[in-house]
Amino acid sequence: MLHCPREVFVQYHMRFLSATPTLSEKKLNLDPDLALDRMAGSVLHSSASKWLFVQERRLSVAIVTTCDLDLPVFSLVSLCDTGSIQPAVGHHFDSASLGDLGDSARWRALGFRSSSRTAGLAAFAFRIHTLCTFVTYRWVDTLNALDEQLAVTDITTRESRHKLMYDDSNLRVSEFYFFISQLLRFATLWIRDDIDALREMVGKLQHRRLSPKAKASGALGTFLPDAPEAQHATIAIFKHNWAIVQAHQEKLAAKLLERIAKKQEEVNSLREALFTATAVSEATKSKQLNHYIIVFTIVTIFYLPLSFVATLYALDLFSWDDPTQKTSFLITTGAVAGGTYCFSGWLIWSVRQRERRFAWVLAVARGVMDYRMYWRRWGRRIERAAWYRGFEQFFERKGGVRTGDDAEAAGGRE
Repeated sequence: MLHCPREVFVQYHMRFLSATPTLSEKKLNLDPDLALDRMAGSVLHSSASKWLFVQERRLSVAIVTTCDLDLPVFSLVSLCDTGSIQPAVGHHFDSASLGDLGDSARWRALGFRSSSRTAGLAAFAFRIHTLCTFVTYRWVDTLNALDEQLAVTDITTRESRHKLMYDDSNLRVSEFYFFISQLLRFATLWIRDDIDALREMVGKLQHRRLSPKAKASGALGTFLPDAPEAQHATIAIFKHNWAIVQAHQEKLAAKLLERIAKKQEEVNSLREALFTATAVSEATKSKQLNHYIIVFTIVTIFYLPLSFVATLYALDLFSWDDPTQKTSFLITTGAVAGGTYCFSGWLIWSVRQRERRFAWVLAVARGVMDYRMYWRRWGRRIERAAWYRGFEQFFERKGGVRTGDDAEAAGGRE
């Protein structure tokens, strides 16, 4: 925002992502020397049939207006690098129908009001209000394109689930999820930045050009007239118009951010499922490789001492004509092989021996407890059995002896 003593220049910019069939700029009819520094990219999901091209687009609104004239003179310019301001919802926005600044019926329908000196700012607010709707439509088009690339119906068949859960050697699925996640992050950031930028712009305008302190300082021209009542009315109209714009923008942004958050949650869940499936698959492969390694290790240990002894006795140092050499060969082979097998077994047992010993003790203790609980349950079952209670009563009658007190008490009851 630039300030002159008698004029005010204000500009406001919005960014959005546009899903396009190609990344070509020829359809914009731009000058060859005009280079737009815009973020652009493309991605293809394994379950989708077409590429998704996404480009950054910007929309700008600027105004130059006088601030000390009762009949202000202003110039309002809208710039958009999309070629045409036309969303894909049936509404056509162009230079003639962005919102006719002289359409009083539409002004009343939206609730805008105008004062003499702030007519330019009111038109500026009216134009931003209209373009917020256009930007929202473009965001919706982009989110719809993302939904086509990652539809919920992709989980209904086994083949489509495999494409979502398992990656290939080129990591295309991981790349796709990362690309979509970053796009959604940029979308959230840009939408919130637009809201913050509008709030900051309105605050600076009010502080520097529509406050009694600024008028009293006289450093810059203000939109406030000399009469105090007119000053309060001008400030109230300014706040009213921009409150409509901010409420409209925040309402549209809330719906977009809610949809983006749901999409981000969906992508994150798919990424977690991909990582989990990949980890399980790698663990399964590692387990199979470990089995192969164990087999090859056992075979190697089994044949290593035999090969060593055979190679040693194949040298010319020994005389095989002597019968004792064969006996020594057999003894050496048995000793070396037995020693190797015992030593290998001891090494295998010594690895994590403490943990295994603790696990063994714990298993024995658990077995003892289970054994005691087993017989305790059987004891309770026997006690509840009818035949056991019959035996118990029988032995009580046979072996019971009454004392004198008990006999007297029994006779008294009789």
